[in-house]
This record gives sequence, structure tokens and C-alpha cells, in this order.
Amino acid sequence: MVKRIILILLCIVNLSLITMLSTQNAKKSNELSKNVTQKIISPIYSEEKIEENILKSNETIRTTAHFVLFLTLGIILCFTIKSFHIKHSFLYSFIMCIIYALFDEIYQELLHQGRAFEFVDLLKDWSGSTVGVLAVYFIHKLRYRT
Repeated sequence: MVKRIILILLCIVNLSLITMLSTQNAKKSNELSKNVTQKIISPIYSEEKIEENILKSNETIRTTAHFVLFLTLGIILCFTIKSFHIKHSFLYSFIMCIIYALFDEIYQELLHQGRAFEFVDLLKDWSGSTVGVLAVYFIHKLRYRT
């Protein structure tokens, strides 16, 4: 019971984080990703080359963020649904991730804050959630193989 509550809370936190990041306007979102990019690449490049490499690396960081947020959602959602002993939990987890990714992109389009529905972002989200769900699926198969 406690495990189930923790999993549900982790789902809520993950979904809230995705929603919070999606509701930022374009300028704020870009500033956040540039700050994260700077923190990541600062130890790698000299002071003079940091600004130049922030621009080059920013898109990679943004892509990774999409992928990782939905990878995490796929994993947590899988474990949460499995904790209720629901048949086809992997399929339901995947479908729920796809629906949320679609909702997330539509929501950005409707806010009109310089953000738009981006099919490429949808693919990044779907890729992350697919890897997350498949990882849990294969771990489950290895653990419970008969």
C-alpha cells in the first residue's frame, strides 16, 4: 500500500514537472535550457568558448530533457499501474504516455506564449516513454521468466 502511494506521488511529481516546464513562455524556457546547458558544459570548455558552445549544445540538452522526462514517466507509470495488478499494464502505460505527450504539445499550442505544437518534440517524448516502458517490460520478463 505504501509503495503504491509513493508511486502515485512520483507520477504526480513527474507530470507536474512536465506541465510546469511546458507552461513557461518561449523566452523563459530558452533561458532555463541555456542555464542548464552552461552548467553542463562549463567544466568541459574554456571560458572563451562557453558562449559559442552553449548555442551549439542547447538543442541537444532540450532533446535530452524531453526524452528523459518521458522516459521517467514511462518507468514510473509502468510500476504504478503494475502495482494495481492490472492486466496489460505495459500497454496502458504506453498509451497514457502518448496521450500525455499529445496533450502537452496541444497545451503549448493553445497557450500562445511563443511555444507551438512541435511534432519533433512529440517524437522525442514518445521515444523516451517507449524506452521507459520497454525497459520495465524487459526487466519484468527477466525477473519473472518461467
